[in-house]
Amino acid sequence: MIEALRWVRNLIASGEAEPAEIAIAAASTGEYDDHFLALRADRHADRQAALATVGLARMALGKPADVELPGTADLRLIGAMAAARAGKDPGKLKAEAGEEPPHLNVLRAAHTLLMRRAWEAGAINETRTHAGALLLLRPKAPEAPLLHAVVGATSLMLGDPDMVRLLEAIRTDQDVAIRAIAALLPQRRAAIAAKWPKAVEGLEIPPEPAAQPAGAAP
Repeated sequence: MIEALRWVRNLIASGEAEPAEIAIAAASTGEYDDHFLALRADRHADRQAALATVGLARMALGKPADVELPGTADLRLIGAMAAARAGKDPGKLKAEAGEEPPHLNVLRAAHTLLMRRAWEAGAINETRTHAGALLLLRPKAPEAPLLHAVVGATSLMLGDPDMVRLLEAIRTDQDVAIRAIAALLPQRRAAIAAKWPKAVEGLEIPPEPAAQPAGAAP
């Protein structure tokens, strides 16, 4: 179908035929429909991606997103980011019925901002949720070792030795990252102090719980 249209364009451009003199015949319009619906979908997706990127760029400059993305998760995620920046509840980041899925750059930006807000508020479970989402979106990104460490350190199922190994794997700004994790997680400070004492300077280390006598009821 695309080749047929190129042939028509060449005929008209060369002056060999007028548009009214050209006809394209086919036994079925199915192939035509498939091609042009696909092209239309691609253009629509490109437009949505461009608008979402513009919205993110405006927000990065501290301005309102001011983009029209009706019926898309992008619009809701940008709204969530705007709410978080204003210190308001961003709401749940769940897909809604009939909603076009978000573009990955918008989803990553939303989770990054909300993870930072949760971290600043000391909301450990929310921090882990957003860090895990970012890790799933880009498992091989440069920040993946840090995200692994955040997910592991905030999980009560992971022991201190394994947590320390995850912290050792952080390659970018390791000292800053470990200090931030120690500030977020008082219960991990003793284990962190044993390996990186400067990371917990000025932070209170909670006393370890007293061991119960043998045979005592829990």
